[in-house]
Amino acid sequence: MADVTSYEPYMGYRFRVSIGDAEIGFSQVDGLSSVSAVVQYREGNMPIWMRKFPGLIEWQPVTMQRGTSNSTTLLDWRSECASYEDATTTNGGAGYGDGIVPPNYRRQITISMYGKGDNATPGKKWVLFNAWPSELKTGALNAMGNEVLIESVTIQHEGMQITSPGQNNPQGRGPGTTV
Repeated sequence: MADVTSYEPYMGYRFRVSIGDAEIGFSQVDGLSSVSAVVQYREGNMPIWMRKFPGLIEWQPVTMQRGTSNSTTLLDWRSECASYEDATTTNGGAGYGDGIVPPNYRRQITISMYGKGDNATPGKKWVLFNAWPSELKTGALNAMGNEVLIESVTIQHEGMQITSPGQNNPQGRGPGTTV
């Protein structure tokens, strides 16, 4: 008999996020997607419709949310990025002098799904390459409210690889990979 449980969909509330070597808790992750530009082409002797080809891939920003705490992990990372941005735009863009991104500026992010009752074995994974935070935002303060204060980080990246358990050929694209 077939193993039916291996084909059940994942529940969206069982996931872990690792940024570099640190595991950070988030209540929500959104935007795991890519979009290919559509290139249209037609020659005069072709039929009366346009041919369509896949163009450049644009990796969409990923937004992650969590309850605000005393942890400075995201703030420190965002500060590294802001310092680099300030340095590259000061004095005519001189920056660090060589225009090279400082070490640890970009990181790999892994988002791992977990099945029902299984905290040890990750299921589907999304790996974001060369990721960095472009925005860190704290939710609205409300003296009349009774909610957890949420902070949100927007992540830019240069590629995503998606893997499932037992899969030999990961889907997606990242630096140094070919599809």
